[in-house]
Amino acid sequence: MLSQKPDSPVYTYIPKLKQPMLSDEQYKELVKETEAFQDNLSNLIEAGKHAMSASSFGDAINAFSRANRLTQNDPFVLQQLALATYKFKKPTELEALHAGLAIIKQLLPDDTNDPETLGITGAIHKRLWLATKNATHLDFAIQYYNRGYEVRRDYYNGENLALCHDYRSTLQDNAEEKIYDRICARKTREAILASLIVLMNSPSFDDRSDKKWIYATAANCCFALGNEEQGMKHENQFFALLPAEWEITTYRENKTHTLSFINQ
Repeated sequence: MLSQKPDSPVYTYIPKLKQPMLSDEQYKELVKETEAFQDNLSNLIEAGKHAMSASSFGDAINAFSRANRLTQNDPFVLQQLALATYKFKKPTELEALHAGLAIIKQLLPDDTNDPETLGITGAIHKRLWLATKNATHLDFAIQYYNRGYEVRRDYYNGENLALCHDYRSTLQDNAEEKIYDRICARKTREAILASLIVLMNSPSFDDRSDKKWIYATAANCCFALGNEEQGMKHENQFFALLPAEWEITTYRENKTHTLSFINQ
Protein backbone atom coordinates (compact mmCIF):
# COMPACT_ATOMS: atom_id res chain seq x y z
CA MET A 1 0.00 0.00 0.00
CA LEU A 2 1.01 3.62 -0.50
CA SER A 3 2.41 5.55 2.45
CA GLN A 4 -0.22 7.61 4.24
CA LYS A 5 2.33 10.22 5.36
CA PRO A 6 1.95 13.56 3.53
CA ASP A 7 4.89 14.26 1.24
CA SER A 8 3.98 17.87 0.42
CA PRO A 9 4.63 20.88 2.71
CA VAL A 10 1.17 22.21 1.86
CA TYR A 11 -0.32 19.66 4.31
CA THR A 12 2.04 20.91 7.02
CA TYR A 13 0.90 24.52 6.66
CA ILE A 14 -2.76 23.65 6.06
CA PRO A 15 -3.29 20.54 8.24
CA LYS A 16 -7.05 20.42 7.67
CA LEU A 17 -6.56 20.04 3.92
CA LYS A 18 -7.34 16.48 2.85
CA GLN A 19 -4.89 14.54 0.70
CA PRO A 20 -6.15 12.96 -2.50
CA MET A 21 -6.25 9.20 -1.98
CA LEU A 22 -5.03 6.98 -4.79
CA SER A 23 -5.08 3.23 -4.95
CA ASP A 24 -1.95 1.40 -6.07
CA GLU A 25 -3.51 0.86 -9.50
CA GLN A 26 -4.48 4.53 -9.84
CA TYR A 27 -0.99 5.58 -8.83
CA LYS A 28 0.63 3.25 -11.40
CA GLU A 29 -1.70 4.55 -14.11
CA LEU A 30 -0.83 8.13 -13.21
CA VAL A 31 2.87 7.31 -13.44
CA LYS A 32 2.35 5.73 -16.87
CA GLU A 33 0.47 8.79 -18.12
CA THR A 34 3.17 11.12 -16.81
CA GLU A 35 5.93 9.08 -18.42
CA ALA A 36 4.03 9.01 -21.73
CA PHE A 37 3.58 12.78 -21.56
CA GLN A 38 7.29 13.31 -20.89
CA ASP A 39 8.29 10.96 -23.72
CA ASN A 40 5.97 12.73 -26.15
CA LEU A 41 7.26 16.16 -25.13
CA SER A 42 10.88 15.03 -25.33
CA ASN A 43 10.32 13.57 -28.81
CA LEU A 44 8.73 16.79 -30.03
CA ILE A 45 11.55 18.96 -28.69
CA GLU A 46 14.17 16.68 -30.22
CA ALA A 47 12.28 16.76 -33.53
CA GLY A 48 12.24 20.54 -33.37
CA LYS A 49 15.97 20.71 -32.65
CA HIS A 50 16.71 18.30 -35.49
CA ALA A 51 14.59 20.35 -37.89
CA MET A 52 16.43 23.53 -36.87
CA SER A 53 19.77 21.80 -37.46
CA ALA A 54 18.55 20.91 -40.94
CA SER A 55 17.22 24.47 -41.50
CA SER A 56 13.74 22.94 -41.96
CA PHE A 57 11.92 25.77 -40.26
CA GLY A 58 8.41 24.65 -41.21
CA ASP A 59 8.98 21.28 -39.54
CA ALA A 60 10.52 23.03 -36.53
CA ILE A 61 7.47 25.28 -36.21
CA ASN A 62 5.20 22.22 -36.28
CA ALA A 63 7.20 20.38 -33.61
CA PHE A 64 7.60 23.34 -31.26
CA SER A 65 3.96 24.38 -31.71
CA ARG A 66 2.84 20.92 -30.61
CA ALA A 67 5.32 21.01 -27.72
CA ASN A 68 3.96 24.41 -26.69
CA ARG A 69 0.42 23.03 -26.51
CA LEU A 70 1.72 20.46 -24.03
CA THR A 71 3.86 22.79 -21.92
CA GLN A 72 1.61 25.87 -22.08
CA ASN A 73 4.25 28.52 -22.76
CA ASP A 74 7.45 26.96 -21.46
CA PRO A 75 10.16 29.62 -22.07
CA PHE A 76 12.55 27.35 -24.00
CA VAL A 77 9.80 26.06 -26.27
CA LEU A 78 8.44 29.56 -26.96
CA GLN A 79 11.94 30.87 -27.66
CA GLN A 80 12.59 28.13 -30.20
CA LEU A 81 9.15 28.60 -31.74
CA ALA A 82 9.73 32.34 -32.15
CA LEU A 83 13.17 31.70 -33.66
CA ALA A 84 11.88 29.13 -36.15
CA THR A 85 8.92 31.34 -37.05
CA TYR A 86 10.92 34.42 -38.03
CA LYS A 87 13.62 32.34 -39.74
CA PHE A 88 10.94 30.67 -41.89
CA LYS A 89 10.27 33.97 -43.74
CA LYS A 90 6.84 32.75 -44.88
CA PRO A 91 4.33 33.75 -46.09
CA THR A 92 6.57 36.84 -46.32
CA GLU A 93 9.61 37.91 -44.33
CA LEU A 94 7.74 40.81 -42.71
CA GLU A 95 4.78 38.64 -41.73
CA ALA A 96 7.12 36.01 -40.30
CA LEU A 97 8.97 38.65 -38.28
CA HIS A 98 5.75 40.05 -36.83
CA ALA A 99 4.51 36.52 -36.07
CA GLY A 100 7.77 35.72 -34.30
CA LEU A 101 7.54 38.96 -32.35
CA ALA A 102 4.01 38.10 -31.19
CA ILE A 103 5.29 34.74 -29.91
CA ILE A 104 8.32 36.08 -28.03
CA LYS A 105 6.23 38.86 -26.47
CA GLN A 106 4.44 36.16 -24.48
CA LEU A 107 7.68 35.94 -22.46
CA LEU A 108 7.42 39.65 -21.55
CA PRO A 109 10.76 40.88 -22.94
CA ASP A 110 10.20 44.32 -21.38
CA ASP A 111 10.33 42.75 -17.91
CA THR A 112 12.71 39.80 -18.26
CA ASN A 113 16.45 39.47 -17.81
CA ASP A 114 16.61 36.20 -19.79
CA PRO A 115 19.36 36.77 -22.40
CA GLU A 116 17.80 34.32 -24.86
CA THR A 117 14.42 36.08 -24.81
CA LEU A 118 16.11 39.49 -25.07
CA GLY A 119 18.39 38.30 -27.87
CA ILE A 120 15.55 36.91 -29.97
CA THR A 121 13.44 40.03 -29.42
CA GLY A 122 16.40 42.23 -30.38
CA ALA A 123 17.09 40.09 -33.45
CA ILE A 124 13.51 40.44 -34.69
CA HIS A 125 13.57 44.22 -34.26
CA LYS A 126 16.97 44.39 -35.96
CA ARG A 127 15.62 42.50 -38.95
CA LEU A 128 12.48 44.61 -38.99
CA TRP A 129 14.71 47.69 -39.21
CA LEU A 130 16.75 46.15 -42.03
CA ALA A 131 13.53 45.34 -43.89
CA THR A 132 11.66 48.60 -43.31
CA LYS A 133 14.31 51.20 -42.28
CA ASN A 134 11.93 52.26 -39.51
CA ALA A 135 14.37 53.67 -36.93
CA THR A 136 12.01 52.78 -34.08
CA HIS A 137 12.84 49.12 -34.61
CA LEU A 138 16.56 49.87 -34.47
CA ASP A 139 16.12 51.70 -31.16
CA PHE A 140 14.15 48.74 -29.80
CA ALA A 141 16.88 46.34 -30.99
CA ILE A 142 19.51 48.38 -29.14
CA GLN A 143 17.31 48.48 -26.02
CA TYR A 144 16.84 44.70 -25.87
CA TYR A 145 20.38 43.78 -26.89
CA ASN A 146 21.78 46.25 -24.39
CA ARG A 147 19.85 44.75 -21.48
CA GLY A 148 20.76 41.22 -22.53
CA TYR A 149 24.41 42.24 -22.62
CA GLU A 150 24.52 44.39 -19.49
CA VAL A 151 22.68 41.93 -17.24
CA ARG A 152 24.57 38.76 -18.15
CA ARG A 153 27.45 40.00 -20.32
CA ASP A 154 25.97 37.71 -22.96
CA TYR A 155 28.27 37.75 -26.00
CA TYR A 156 25.49 37.17 -28.56
CA ASN A 157 23.57 40.20 -27.34
CA GLY A 158 26.81 42.17 -27.12
CA GLU A 159 27.93 41.45 -30.69
CA ASN A 160 24.56 42.48 -32.07
CA LEU A 161 24.41 45.52 -29.81
CA ALA A 162 27.70 46.69 -31.32
CA LEU A 163 26.42 46.11 -34.84
CA CYS A 164 23.22 48.05 -34.12
CA HIS A 165 25.27 50.97 -32.80
CA ASP A 166 27.13 50.90 -36.12
CA TYR A 167 23.81 50.91 -37.97
CA ARG A 168 22.51 53.83 -35.94
CA SER A 169 25.69 55.83 -36.46
CA THR A 170 24.80 56.07 -40.16
CA LEU A 171 21.47 57.69 -39.27
CA GLN A 172 22.85 60.36 -36.94
CA ASP A 173 22.75 63.97 -38.11
CA ASN A 174 24.64 65.13 -35.05
CA ALA A 175 28.39 64.47 -35.35
CA GLU A 176 28.77 63.82 -31.61
CA GLU A 177 25.94 61.28 -31.60
CA LYS A 178 27.53 59.55 -34.57
CA ILE A 179 30.88 59.37 -32.76
CA TYR A 180 29.14 58.13 -29.61
CA ASP A 181 27.57 55.19 -31.46
CA ARG A 182 30.86 54.23 -33.12
CA ILE A 183 32.72 54.38 -29.80
CA CYS A 184 30.02 52.26 -28.13
CA ALA A 185 30.38 49.68 -30.90
CA ARG A 186 34.16 49.52 -30.56
CA LYS A 187 34.22 49.42 -26.75
CA THR A 188 31.56 46.71 -26.68
CA ARG A 189 33.50 44.53 -29.11
CA GLU A 190 36.74 45.00 -27.19
CA ALA A 191 35.04 43.90 -23.96
CA ILE A 192 33.36 40.91 -25.63
CA LEU A 193 36.57 39.72 -27.25
CA ALA A 194 38.48 39.96 -23.97
CA SER A 195 35.85 37.83 -22.22
CA LEU A 196 35.74 35.29 -25.07
CA ILE A 197 39.51 34.85 -25.00
CA VAL A 198 39.21 33.92 -21.33
CA LEU A 199 36.44 31.44 -22.18
CA MET A 200 38.37 29.87 -25.05
CA ASN A 201 41.42 29.38 -22.83
CA SER A 202 39.47 27.87 -19.94
CA PRO A 203 39.89 24.12 -19.17
CA SER A 204 36.15 23.49 -19.53
CA PHE A 205 35.78 25.18 -22.93
CA ASP A 206 35.57 21.92 -24.89
CA ASP A 207 32.54 20.92 -22.82
CA ARG A 208 30.52 23.97 -23.87
CA SER A 209 27.60 23.49 -26.26
CA ASP A 210 27.93 27.02 -27.68
CA LYS A 211 31.51 26.79 -28.95
CA LYS A 212 30.62 27.56 -32.55
CA TRP A 213 28.83 30.79 -31.59
CA ILE A 214 31.77 31.81 -29.44
CA TYR A 215 34.05 31.33 -32.44
CA ALA A 216 31.62 33.18 -34.73
CA THR A 217 31.36 36.14 -32.37
CA ALA A 218 35.10 36.24 -31.78
CA ALA A 219 35.71 36.22 -35.54
CA ASN A 220 33.38 39.14 -36.24
CA CYS A 221 34.76 41.14 -33.32
CA CYS A 222 38.29 40.61 -34.62
CA PHE A 223 37.30 41.67 -38.14
CA ALA A 224 35.60 44.79 -36.82
CA LEU A 225 38.64 45.69 -34.71
CA GLY A 226 40.99 45.28 -37.67
CA ASN A 227 42.59 41.96 -36.67
CA GLU A 228 41.95 39.97 -39.84
CA GLU A 229 44.41 37.17 -39.01
CA GLN A 230 42.68 36.29 -35.73
CA GLY A 231 39.32 36.79 -37.40
CA MET A 232 40.11 34.16 -40.02
CA LYS A 233 41.40 31.80 -37.34
CA HIS A 234 38.15 31.96 -35.39
CA GLU A 235 36.09 31.79 -38.58
CA ASN A 236 37.81 28.54 -39.56
CA GLN A 237 37.15 27.19 -36.06
CA PHE A 238 33.47 28.08 -36.51
CA PHE A 239 33.20 26.25 -39.84
CA ALA A 240 35.11 23.25 -38.48
CA LEU A 241 32.18 22.58 -36.13
CA LEU A 242 29.86 22.06 -39.13
CA PRO A 243 27.22 24.69 -38.37
CA ALA A 244 23.73 24.39 -39.85
CA GLU A 245 22.90 26.24 -43.05
CA TRP A 246 20.92 28.92 -41.21
CA GLU A 247 23.78 29.39 -38.75
CA ILE A 248 26.21 29.94 -41.61
CA THR A 249 23.81 32.43 -43.20
CA THR A 250 23.46 34.31 -39.91
CA TYR A 251 27.23 34.44 -39.44
CA ARG A 252 27.88 35.63 -42.98
CA GLU A 253 25.18 38.30 -42.79
CA ASN A 254 26.71 39.71 -39.62
CA LYS A 255 30.21 39.54 -41.11
CA THR A 256 29.13 41.38 -44.27
CA HIS A 257 27.48 44.15 -42.27
CA THR A 258 30.42 44.33 -39.85
CA LEU A 259 32.98 44.68 -42.65
CA SER A 260 30.95 47.45 -44.29
CA PHE A 261 31.75 49.77 -41.37
CA ILE A 262 35.52 49.21 -41.18
CA ASN A 263 36.55 52.06 -43.46
CA GLN A 264 33.80 54.50 -42.45
